[in-house]
Amino acid sequence: MEIITQVIQVQDLKKTYTMGKVEVNALCGVNLEVPSGNFLAILGPSESGKTTLLHTLGALDKPTSGRVLISGFDLASSLLSNQ
Repeated sequence: MEIITQVIQVQDLKKTYTMGKVEVNALCGVNLEVPSGNFLAILGPSESGKTTLLHTLGALDKPTSGRVLISGFDLASSLLSNQ
């Protein structure tokens, strides 16, 4: 039996930006699993959160809430240590 390891796991990911008095929800509860050896394409209309998701997966941006695990490593622990 082959064990499939999740390379990317996203759990209830949310990202909110504050622009003046307005809050913009760029990501609203995203859940995603990408098994080892798979490819992923992220498609959607302009301003739908694609770049925000990629920045969060790449640890360039900190999520408002939720978890991002890359090969089982929680990115929040890395981002918190760099604050």
